[in-house]
Amino acid sequence: MLARASLKFLEEFMNCSSPSGFEMEAGRCFRKYLSGCCDVRADVLGNSIAVLNEGAPMRVMLAGHYDEIGFQVVYIDAEGLIYFRPNGGIDKLNVPSSAVDILTATG
Repeated sequence: MLARASLKFLEEFMNCSSPSGFEMEAGRCFRKYLSGCCDVRADVLGNSIAVLNEGAPMRVMLAGHYDEIGFQVVYIDAEGLIYFRPNGGIDKLNVPSSAVDILTATG
C-alpha cells in the first residue's frame, strides 16, 4: 500500500511544472505528500520544512531542489512563432527535441 502511494506521489510530483523561480506547484505537491507523516510548512521563500521527531537528540537534514530547467517567453510574432530565453542551464543541442509546457497566469 505504501509503495503504491509513493509511486502515485512520484508520478504527480514529476508532472508538476516548476521552472526556476516558479516552484510553487511542486512545493505544494511535496508538502501535501509529507503532511501525512510529519509537521510540514513553507517559509516566505517557498522552501519546504518538514520535521519528524522534533525532540530527538540527533538531527538530520535532507536538502534538495524541486525546480527544473525552463524557458521564458519573450515575444510571440504575428504568425504565432514563440521566441524564448533560457531559465537555468540549457543544453542547446537538446532543445529541438524537447517537449515544453507553456505556463500562463491562467494555467
